Amino acid sequence: KTLSIYDLVFFGIASILGSGGFNLVGEAVMKGGDAWPAALAIAAAVFMGSAKTYEEAFNAFKTNTAESDFVKKIFGENASLVTISAVMIWNILSISTILVVCSHMLFPDGAWIGQITLALMLLGLMGFFSLKGLDVNKETINAFSAVLVVVLGGVSFLGASGVVQKGIPAVPAIPEKSFVASLLFFYF
Repeated sequence: KTLSIYDLVFFGIASILGSGGFNLVGEAVMKGGDAWPAALAIAAAVFMGSAKTYEEAFNAFKTNTAESDFVKKIFGENASLVTISAVMIWNILSISTILVVCSHMLFPDGAWIGQITLALMLLGLMGFFSLKGLDVNKETINAFSAVLVVVLGGVSFLGASGVVQKGIPAVPAIPEKSFVASLLFFYF
């Protein structure tokens, strides 16, 4: 109820930037080779199963902690704590994986330790701001989005004006085929 048009525009920009993960679909297809449809089907089945579970739990309890409430009702308090821990660990691993892939995409020639350090710093910042609440998140995303728009606009201007020229990029080599990597790209 407190989001302004300014907030919504910058949330939209953040979402568009986040959708860059969809670019990984091409990578998933290349890595999967002829088996990419099976990797996509497995990832979709796991994702849809998870979504259905969350939907059923939310319909029963109407809370953000519905999945652990559902487990608590059936198996008790200890099982609920295990569920909460598993969900937290899964989310941290999922976000960490996405951040590592993104840092590798941003700095493909960077040292592995540098890529991991960048991903961990971003994860720490995300955790810090998420604990501060919606208003701080809103302000942070707006400020970050504004800086990003200025940087991307400036880089686009330099590129369009011909100030920076590196020529046409070379066609990348076809990566090694890996069913597991394809499955992970599709899922994440």
